[in-house]
Amino acid sequence: MLPKDKKFHLGSGSDGKHYWLTPSDLMEALQREFQFDCDACPFPRAPDFDGLTCDWGDSTYVNPPFGSVVHHGHKTGPTAWARKALEEHRKGKQVVMVYPLDKWILMLLAAGAEVRNLGDVKWCATEDGSPGNGTGRHVACFILRAVKSAKSVAMGFEGKGEPGMARKKVAAEPVLRDWQQVDEALKTIADFQAAVAIAEGAMNAKIAAIKAEAEPEILTKKQRIARCEKDIQEFTEVHIGELEQQEGRRSKALTWGIVSMRRSTALQTLKGITWSMVVAALKKAKAGKFLRIKEDVNKDAVKAAVGTGDIPPAKLKTFGMQLVDRDTFGYDLVEARIAKPDLAA
Repeated sequence: MLPKDKKFHLGSGSDGKHYWLTPSDLMEALQREFQFDCDACPFPRAPDFDGLTCDWGDSTYVNPPFGSVVHHGHKTGPTAWARKALEEHRKGKQVVMVYPLDKWILMLLAAGAEVRNLGDVKWCATEDGSPGNGTGRHVACFILRAVKSAKSVAMGFEGKGEPGMARKKVAAEPVLRDWQQVDEALKTIADFQAAVAIAEGAMNAKIAAIKAEAEPEILTKKQRIARCEKDIQEFTEVHIGELEQQEGRRSKALTWGIVSMRRSTALQTLKGITWSMVVAALKKAKAGKFLRIKEDVNKDAVKAAVGTGDIPPAKLKTFGMQLVDRDTFGYDLVEARIAKPDLAA
């Protein structure tokens, strides 16, 4: 089909414009984040360039036609570009594809909705319940699961009943009936702790013996791996220039893997400068926005100030805090009274 016969070449009904490029500010932001080395839908496009059939780069930007066009005699749309993006991603490459969606879909996804593909659902007629022919399109199922709020859990209700009516906690009847049974339970704990210690000691001894036997072979193989990695890196560094010239990319797909030189930007200090010196220089220049300072409440200092009377309890509440007394269960075993492990249940 000739370009003049494609509907995209007819242009917009209002201004006759055909193609729309990504805004420069958006493109620059995406480029900084994803470091694109390939544009699958470039403009202007070379006559022999086909983004749906050529190999993409290590990081590719895809801004496909927002609709269907005829490609190699067949009507193609966003599904073809999605399939190509998945094909390149399976090769270990990064793909960033943009496409307009209805706002309600993005709202559900932003809210954390799960998405399931229900296929081409054969909806049933209201008149007789008979299934229809389907729409020819797959149906997405969006699931927004209920989440219990921390406030409702703390107050004792979970969205049931009237707000403010906390559920009363029903105390369970203790299994142990008297202090003698408590003492017997302590003895059981001591016996089984001793047995666990013996079992763990035997297990650790076996593990140590296995490690000692296997470590020489593992070390040899790791050294061989490191040697191969170094050899591959040295070869790639020498030939990356010719690879870029010949194939226009910084990666090479081979039978057993993909070799690449990924370019990234790292911040480091100048020679003879430490990060402490950098921090001091930034503070002196009043460039505090480039420093990260973690602030936290010193709870021990606050409790000590309340204990000494420096902060009255009433004033503590003005800061949104209060002191709460809690009982914490604990026990200590008299292990000397246990002669040896008794594993009777």
